[in-house]
Amino acid sequence: MLIDTYGQQIGDDIKIDLRLSQEELGFMLGTTRQTINKIIQSWQKQHLIDMHYGFITIKDKPQLMAMMNPA
Repeated sequence: MLIDTYGQQIGDDIKIDLRLSQEELGFMLGTTRQTINKIIQSWQKQHLIDMHYGFITIKDKPQLMAMMNPA
């Protein structure tokens, strides 16, 4: 949803042009900031996203979508 509403294509990446804290993301997803932190760290290690100063950049949208909607 954030990609469709706030996403800006920058080369191969998509920047979510909305600053979000981990606490805000946790509230949106019904989980804790600590859980969001672990997910973000994992996804960054897998080169799926980058997160700097509250801005998320999607590095691999197809892989993220596959993870969200397993067949």
